[in-house]
Amino acid sequence: MQLSSRGCHYKGNIKEFATQNSQINGKYRGVSYQISKPTVFPTVSQLELKYRGATYIHSCH
Repeated sequence: MQLSSRGCHYKGNIKEFATQNSQINGKYRGVSYQISKPTVFPTVSQLELKYRGATYIHSCH
């Protein structure tokens, strides 16, 4: 997916994971929707982040 912010274009890396329908319903501004829950939670031990062009690594403990 092509994304842009403040004139800079970049590709988004969207990770999809399996979900299951739940009995939980929500409503936002008069529109009802059903909330899906993930079947398996993704685990990430290390993130490579970028802020204003500077790349840094964040470890999750």
